[in-house]
Amino acid sequence: MADQKLIERVQEELKKGSGDDAVVQALSGSEWTVEDIHGALAIQKLKTSKSAFGITDSVLSASSSAASKGNSGFKLSIAFYTAIIVLAGVGLYVEEAGGNGFFASMRTASSSPIDLLIPQVSPKDRTYTYTFATTSPAVATAPKASSGSGSGASGGGSGSVSKPTTVVTAPTTPSTPASAPATPAAPTRPTTSGKPRVELELAPSNTKPNVAVKLSWKTELSDTCTSKGFDTGGALSGSVNVTSPESVKYSLTCSNALGTITDTVRLSVDSAQEVPPEVADDAPVPTPDPVPTVPDPVPLPVPPVPVPDPTPVPVPDPVPPTPDPAPSSGGPPRYAVYTGCESPASTYAREVYIDPVNGSDTGTGASNAPYKSIATALLTKKIQPGDHVILLPGYHGKIAVTDRTAPLLTSGSAWTWFEFRSGAIGESMPLQKVSRIIVTGPELTAKQSVTSLLMWMDQVSNVVVGDGNLYTTKSTAGWTVTDWISTATSGMQAHNSTCVAIVDNSLTNMRGGIGVIKQGLTPSANSTKVLVEGNVIRNFSADGFVTLGSDITVRDNKLFDQYAGQEDGDANHDDGLQIFALGGAVFNNIRIEDNWFQESTDVNRPFDSAMQGIALFDGLVTNMKVTGNVVITSHWHGISLYGIADGLVDHNTVVNSTTNGRATWISIPAAKGGTPLPVRVKVSNNIAVGYIRAGDVTYENNQTVTDPVAAFKLFDRVNQKYDLHPKSGSAIDGSGAGAYPTTKTSAAENEKKLALNPNSLVAAVGETAGSIGDWIMGILAAICGFFSSIVQAVFG
Repeated sequence: MADQKLIERVQEELKKGSGDDAVVQALSGSEWTVEDIHGALAIQKLKTSKSAFGITDSVLSASSSAASKGNSGFKLSIAFYTAIIVLAGVGLYVEEAGGNGFFASMRTASSSPIDLLIPQVSPKDRTYTYTFATTSPAVATAPKASSGSGSGASGGGSGSVSKPTTVVTAPTTPSTPASAPATPAAPTRPTTSGKPRVELELAPSNTKPNVAVKLSWKTELSDTCTSKGFDTGGALSGSVNVTSPESVKYSLTCSNALGTITDTVRLSVDSAQEVPPEVADDAPVPTPDPVPTVPDPVPLPVPPVPVPDPTPVPVPDPVPPTPDPAPSSGGPPRYAVYTGCESPASTYAREVYIDPVNGSDTGTGASNAPYKSIATALLTKKIQPGDHVILLPGYHGKIAVTDRTAPLLTSGSAWTWFEFRSGAIGESMPLQKVSRIIVTGPELTAKQSVTSLLMWMDQVSNVVVGDGNLYTTKSTAGWTVTDWISTATSGMQAHNSTCVAIVDNSLTNMRGGIGVIKQGLTPSANSTKVLVEGNVIRNFSADGFVTLGSDITVRDNKLFDQYAGQEDGDANHDDGLQIFALGGAVFNNIRIEDNWFQESTDVNRPFDSAMQGIALFDGLVTNMKVTGNVVITSHWHGISLYGIADGLVDHNTVVNSTTNGRATWISIPAAKGGTPLPVRVKVSNNIAVGYIRAGDVTYENNQTVTDPVAAFKLFDRVNQKYDLHPKSGSAIDGSGAGAYPTTKTSAAENEKKLALNPNSLVAAVGETAGSIGDWIMGILAAICGFFSSIVQAVFG
């Protein structure tokens, strides 16, 4: 744990002009581990850069803390509210704070410590420290109809990136400005007395080298705990399987205000050769049969030598053995990859089998002699580049494929294929600093804390994950809102990686879905080349997709059923897809194409919550296309892109799934604070309940739909069933994503539309192609931007 004393020491070293390596060298060997020092460096960089991207590459997962600034939105006067009602007939209230949250990996809890959770490689010389939080993030209590406002904390965990808070609130009455929601006191842990209690147990306590044994722990009355040699994951009690090539001690030290207690156990590893058992003294000694005497010299009869006809072909002696493991018989399914990235190989050198039920780590890896533990097979270099690794049915635990657990796979000299056969289940699968890896059919599940990610990809290149099945649990019956916030595990994240394809996976009952993060301020530095395609996310409680970087394509995905909003006590503002570029970063070339985002399939389910659709509230994104998407939500923000440049928003359908009166909109406004204005943006062929724009935005053939039941073939709000093709004769015939496939534009046509005249300037109010209603909406958008600037200048 990076404590305050360590942070102060790091600050002192940095003031001397020392670099990161020098700081680590100066403080190593003292009371802190190398991981702690790296964590403190990361914290200091966050403080100095004020950027959520200040995370060192050596940190696999972090949970950072930051207090949110308390401006939850600007307030309009009674006269202004009245003007809005008279002019537009709807209430438009544009929130000034950005949306927050990805999920586990981006959670920011007020006043919570930073925990560094480093994946275990060897039990020796590894120390993990955990602080059990005594407070919870502040929660908003606004009624569901207003969606609440506040500066809540965002999700936390691996690859932590703080995300700004988005608050969107509609004024409830023209005469009363919206007020900030009350924040109840955070719950505290039950008061206890007495010194902490700690119990460690090994079963068995002696074993052979690299053979797993069960290490269990139990603690009581503890505020902080430090484990050495194993990772408790922050749990007060539990068990893990540990292995070691030699004898080793494991310890757990826990403290509270009354004292500190340590318990230590020793794993005895017998590395000696096995010796056959001695024969008992009274055991009969077998007498060998008489050895026949062989005459010397041996008589050699000379029979006539027959001449075979035809002459037989000589058989080689000995017969060359068949290689073991056997050569692979076929390649993996074919998956799309990002344009310009390398596709997985179609042939593999050999098959290596892993059977956690019937295998043995002394096997050969062949189908008839499989290895038992994939962790052992990787660490002992029995899996090589070019292998087809077949995981047979059974529980494989944590499958870490990193530069430390699988050093042979860092070179990327050949593609390595990890195939999960039906019934093969893993707890999680972190990949780090490896290359040319394809994973097919992974079934991953873990009931862990919110900091967990089932598939974590850090600093990898040329990785494909396809046809996976990821879930926290298969059923959430009886789940409370706390389960959705704190128990639900998050899905996949590609962090500081290049050429990753996440294709055709199913993610169910998750905190957050799929995230892409690439650190760097410029598009060349944050180019990640990630394809997210054909995935289905169902039942989630943070953000479905997060795309933070350049060169990212998210297409043909489906997202259903958002749980646990602010009205339920979740401070996260949930988005179907969220983008935010912080600290001056600029992202480029993001494609959001042909996705379906549906807030709910059953409005009667518990913790049904409002979901923002496709949202960019912070930073600048250039060359962005949002085309062919469907957003069905009860929120105002259908598609909201603040201050973009060189963008195309085309053939999208944005509708309100309820009758709450919110003008679910496509919004291209100025960035927060009023600048920059959007430039060279084209909005065409869309359907929405309303539109907001400012700056250089061209509008063509956009349709406003206030009565979706009359406009679409099927719009069933009760059962949440939809066919968004236009009704015959409807005014929207041929418009929006719902009109596909007959009017679906090609990629080439979209690129042509994106090539707009750089000298064109169409004012928000004077856009002549819009209807009178659109013209009024433009005026309101300009007024909103003006009042926003005033309020930000006054209230900060």
